[in-house]
Amino acid sequence: MRGSLVIILSLILSLGLYAKPQGKFVRVEGTDLVQPNGKKLYIQGTNLGNWLNPEGYMFGFSKTNSPWMIDLMIKEAVGPDFAADFWRQFKDNYITRADIAFIAQQGANTIRLPFNYRLFTDEDYMGRSKEQDGFARIDSVVNWCRATGLYLILDMHDCPGGQTGDNIDDGHGYPWLFESEPSQQLFIDIWQRIAARYKDEPVILGYELMNEPIAHFFENKDELNKILEPLYKRTVKAIRQVDKNHVILLGGARWNSDFFMFTDWTFDDNIMYTCHRYGGEATAEAIKDYIDFRDKTGLPMYMGETGHNTNDWQAQLVNVMKQANIGYTFWPYKKIDSSCMMGITRPENWDDIVVKYSEANRTTYKDLREARPDQDTFRRLLMQYVENSRFEHCTPQTDYIQSLGLGTTEVTDQTPLYLNDNAPIEQRVEDALNRMTLDEKIAVIHAQSKFSAPGVKRLGFPDFWTDDGPHGVRPDVLWDEWEQAGQSNDSCVAFPALTCLAASWNPVLAERYGRALGEEARYRGKDMILGPGVNINRTPLNGRNFEYMGEDPLLASRMVAPYIQGLQSTGTAACVKHFCLNNDEEYRHQVNVIVSDRALREIYLPAFETAVKEGHTWGIMGSYNLYKDQHCCHNQYTLNQILKGDWGYDGVVVSDWGGAHDTEQAVKNGLDMEFGSWTDGLAWGASNAYDAYYMAKPYKKLIEEGKFTTSELDEKVRRVLRLYFRTTMSNNRARGFLCSEAHYDVARQIANDGIVLLQNKHGVLPINLNQTKRVLVVGENAIKMMTVGGGSSSLKAQHEILPLDGLKARLAGTGIEVDFARGYVGDTTGNYNGVTTGQSLADNRKANELIAEAVAKAKQADYVIIFGGLNKSDYQDAEGHDRKHMDMPYGQDALVEALAKVNKNIVFVNISGDAVAMPWRDKVPGIVQGWFIGSEAGTALASVLVGDVNPSGKLPFTWPVSLNDVGAHALNTYPGTWRENHKIIDEEYKEGIYVGYRWADKQNIKPAFAFGHGLSYTTFAISNLRIDKSEVAADGSVSATVTVKNTGNRAGAEVVQLYVSDHSTTVEMPVKELRGFQKVTLQPGESRDVTITIGGRAFQYWDESKGGWTTSLGQRTILVGTASDNLPLKATFTVK
Repeated sequence: MRGSLVIILSLILSLGLYAKPQGKFVRVEGTDLVQPNGKKLYIQGTNLGNWLNPEGYMFGFSKTNSPWMIDLMIKEAVGPDFAADFWRQFKDNYITRADIAFIAQQGANTIRLPFNYRLFTDEDYMGRSKEQDGFARIDSVVNWCRATGLYLILDMHDCPGGQTGDNIDDGHGYPWLFESEPSQQLFIDIWQRIAARYKDEPVILGYELMNEPIAHFFENKDELNKILEPLYKRTVKAIRQVDKNHVILLGGARWNSDFFMFTDWTFDDNIMYTCHRYGGEATAEAIKDYIDFRDKTGLPMYMGETGHNTNDWQAQLVNVMKQANIGYTFWPYKKIDSSCMMGITRPENWDDIVVKYSEANRTTYKDLREARPDQDTFRRLLMQYVENSRFEHCTPQTDYIQSLGLGTTEVTDQTPLYLNDNAPIEQRVEDALNRMTLDEKIAVIHAQSKFSAPGVKRLGFPDFWTDDGPHGVRPDVLWDEWEQAGQSNDSCVAFPALTCLAASWNPVLAERYGRALGEEARYRGKDMILGPGVNINRTPLNGRNFEYMGEDPLLASRMVAPYIQGLQSTGTAACVKHFCLNNDEEYRHQVNVIVSDRALREIYLPAFETAVKEGHTWGIMGSYNLYKDQHCCHNQYTLNQILKGDWGYDGVVVSDWGGAHDTEQAVKNGLDMEFGSWTDGLAWGASNAYDAYYMAKPYKKLIEEGKFTTSELDEKVRRVLRLYFRTTMSNNRARGFLCSEAHYDVARQIANDGIVLLQNKHGVLPINLNQTKRVLVVGENAIKMMTVGGGSSSLKAQHEILPLDGLKARLAGTGIEVDFARGYVGDTTGNYNGVTTGQSLADNRKANELIAEAVAKAKQADYVIIFGGLNKSDYQDAEGHDRKHMDMPYGQDALVEALAKVNKNIVFVNISGDAVAMPWRDKVPGIVQGWFIGSEAGTALASVLVGDVNPSGKLPFTWPVSLNDVGAHALNTYPGTWRENHKIIDEEYKEGIYVGYRWADKQNIKPAFAFGHGLSYTTFAISNLRIDKSEVAADGSVSATVTVKNTGNRAGAEVVQLYVSDHSTTVEMPVKELRGFQKVTLQPGESRDVTITIGGRAFQYWDESKGGWTTSLGQRTILVGTASDNLPLKATFTVK
């Protein structure tokens, strides 16, 4: 590598989304720019020309000049597919983080980023035809600039229709933008979209609306010039509708040199002007017109482009501009040969082949055929150009850099390994680790605010931001307090709770869920989402069951892995929680779980193990509870022996907030990052003294005293750095999208797939629209917001469609009247854990009055739809407390009983995260489990009720009739027994492996609704079970195939469930266990074969005497059906 440099970064990171405000943007004050810290900003920097808007001369071309001409030439030479691949690799390599770090290290403070408008349209351009590519590229530069303390100016260098009429745009020789209203509207729309995306990003200095409008050689230039200022005003107005923060930069005509057409510079209070200068004298007189205009307007003037001259000329002009207080960004940063900061070496034979072809006559197809060089050679040269353009292969132009008033660091022959994106991550980790001081190492293993950990500013690592969000990205809180920060961009899509996702039995949807959530997190500037949760549903009273994935370890495992993969594909880390045995909330800080090793391994750990081995999660959160008398946030057995030892986990273990309790235990027993601790007498609501955390100064002191070496610390920091390289230091991590239609589609699809039709006597559902005149909706849950509440999963949804509104919207125009009766009054405050919905649900009527009203209206209705259940208030489905019983609150049972007496078409839609007691279920023909399904709740529920969507959800847990049907309660082990000191409560899981349907099977209990149960509006037949072998080796597998047919008259989906009954061992085994499933969608009359293959763990149990998995030999029975209590097909095989 020639002439690259050691980046000895001493850079100031922006404070990011949670900076201690106020005023976090650069702003105009008179003729100056002022930074958030109050200091004036004098712009010094460069342009990233040629990257996102190619120009021919920077490739060495003289006739093929504009972006479209270059793109067309390459397509003609090597074909569109290779051309697309070339452009993708060009964009990936031409500018990288190393380039941005180099620019910052040379003393620049600002980068101007030219881009082509086509990157924000569906037009085919530079190898991508989606808007996302433009945002993805800018997002990368924003991230890199944030990490290196640089400001960024966004410059639309090529506008719709062309704004210049020369080689720099695609106007085909004329600035058609100024004569085309559609082009102008597209121009305005793109800027508004860009501004909406970056409105809260302090790294962005401003938006330069267009580059060098209206060249001087058009006869009608005076008429064109008259359009410029009005178009600017229209565009600024559109931007200010979404972004009132950023500076807007306006360029003059004739290559940004004439400003006479501007007559109104007071229409916005945060604008400035930008000029360009190439050639001529480098004197104050030469730029006098710019200075005079600056003084006339009283607004800043900035030299957006200059250069392409001798080093002496450039140095002289820099001095002139500094004296005149005109900042500058020289053109360009990188190109072939010299007169730039980084020179690209021409590939051998580049001029003879590529440049020659660019200058050839290609007017006709015959001309093309005759001029086209050997394609393999042309392709090789293009890819060599890409390779040569990479930072490490470019040559720093030292004299040029110094002529710009930059260049402050020694240039050597080695780039730091940790900044080399192509180097193996483990080598980068070790290189960064070796450069860190003790203080820097200690800093990154504990929090610096409620939700962030520091980066390593000296080395260019940005801060690391976490946020709650299994179901959506939590609204921002203040730096040191739990109060909401009042941000304008911290809304989100509220996705269905994870119980609903689990009820879909659809791993494909789990991946889409994770990906959409990750995109929302990236837009919000989050690097880690604290989720998903996979704690097993042991008791229906657990307040957080709605956040988890049910009672069965296989189902949870199959759903969690794709969720993680989707989430982390966006560059956002998953943090799977709560590891482990956090199966109830009430005494979560004091409970010490006593459980057999077999139950631990077979029931409570498999989903975590799958998250590590198949999901490859980058984060694991320890739980609050104790196991074997050690807190699970620093537990030798679960963290060191199992997680990091047996499973080979290479990610970070983070504490739950306040889950660390002791420095020495945290150091020795597997904790890597500490958050939310209550050390030094701090209370939950206090402004945390982060340096007093167990793994902060107390840990450093123990190292300095010799109690510990740095070996344990280095291992923790390795894991943190590995996390940073996967997230904040990832080269091309996109910013993401917030509340997009695609995300709402995902939320709706999950809800549609997860809603469970529990009961449908007499075909009461779907609502018969042809015979219905009036529908009565009853219940507070029809009008109550559910996305706020529940504890740490509380959200600020951009919108939440309530059930009543959703049903009204669906039935509008059908002639069906939708009436409403409150029915009962629950929690009316709209206040959950300090988060307020803004709803007022106050109602002073008594229970008998509310029921009487509902009954009277029900007598006049064709259908009665009751929306009841729970509502995320304390002691319902919420963090920190368990439910006190299974009964529904607020007297709902009496309401349902009363309504069932007066209307036969009654449907109860239960809104909850778990089972509730339904003593009236035989009197109500229709029962729907509606979960907490977020933003699209009303739309999804209405779609199922009227039959637009055929329900296909299946219960992810057993629905008991009463608590006596649950092992934890039947054996009286919940919530445990307090020790004498009343500090620890021991809870023994005496039921062992018999959780959920395993317990019901063992005790021959008939539940209200079985695990895996769920009805459809169509019917299915499952037949012809066959297995591919009757004898299976211990390390082999067996495949079972069934034929599934839709025997009804409408399309629908069914879940084929395969269970195994093990008769082969003297060890006690469950009656059956779920070992595989597949969801299949069929049209009426359609048949399809479904094959499920099992092996490995499906043949094993945890042998406590051996401390490992053991294959039991002998006979087994495969049972196949549609629910755990509906398994009509059987086949036997033997494991040998």
